[in-house]
Amino acid sequence: MRPPWRLVVLAGHAAHEYCLVYLTHHSVQDAGNIVSVLETLFGPDEGSGPTSSTVPRFEGTGLPGPRQVLGTVAHTWRGTRPHGLWTSSAQPLSGRRHTLWQDMPNRLLRETARAYGATRNDVHLAALTHAISQWAAEHRPESCRDPLPMMVPVNLRTHDETALPGNRFFLARLDLPGGSMPAPVRLRRTLTPTGPLKDPAYRQSLYRLTRHAPRTLLDQVIARSARPDSLTAVGSIFTVRKPLRYHGDPVHRFAPIICCPNGFPLAVGLFLYGETSTASFQIDSALTGAEAIPRLWRQAVDDMAAGVGAAVGGE
Repeated sequence: MRPPWRLVVLAGHAAHEYCLVYLTHHSVQDAGNIVSVLETLFGPDEGSGPTSSTVPRFEGTGLPGPRQVLGTVAHTWRGTRPHGLWTSSAQPLSGRRHTLWQDMPNRLLRETARAYGATRNDVHLAALTHAISQWAAEHRPESCRDPLPMMVPVNLRTHDETALPGNRFFLARLDLPGGSMPAPVRLRRTLTPTGPLKDPAYRQSLYRLTRHAPRTLLDQVIARSARPDSLTAVGSIFTVRKPLRYHGDPVHRFAPIICCPNGFPLAVGLFLYGETSTASFQIDSALTGAEAIPRLWRQAVDDMAAGVGAAVGGE
């Protein structure tokens, strides 16, 4: 029987250089728990601050009012509507994956987000939507739509749940601006649909719904969200805030490999750490030409950064 998780150390290729390979199953640990484990094993001593796996400003916001809860329920239910974006009988998904990576200077993400009054997650999601729209316009026109639905894992892991195994997030769906437009315009238009992700009350409502709502209601939401004509691309972002070291030697970068279950066209996980962020792309191999999406994603961020001068001046 295989262990629930493994850590493999590859060494000897250079002095004071190592490759640490951490393997786990998604049913055992979500990304938040993986970050917590890595910071425990390789981070500063205990007492150096909260773990990166919990959400800042999530706890201590008080109980959400009825209006907030109803708004969150409505937002969640709308996200289960079918769209049929990736269920073309002419171009069915294969379940096989291309695994690709793309690096990004953390400084570029941070400065671009600041210039637009956005977050790094806004930049990431807008760039991913831009890349998919550009690719689809050439290779899959029926998927080049506005809006373009995107699934985003919302971290609901509280401080008390830091070390607990399992999945403690909710896969929310956002309708992001698709179609053809300049990358800076797309980022500005992304700020409205991503607004709930930045609202602690929204996360608190989601937390209470996933913990206390009737199981039949949750099962119905999950079943509607998991239908083939409701699934879509997944864009996620994770931050490792603490510096990591192995035997005193610093960890320089992450090269994540995320999962992309059957029925999803692609999944992208962006890990922020140190000076360089790395995005892991899992793309269904049936999507012709989609290997270009990581390059288009990076180009979109570059275009947003180049358009900073127009970020205040409107469209």
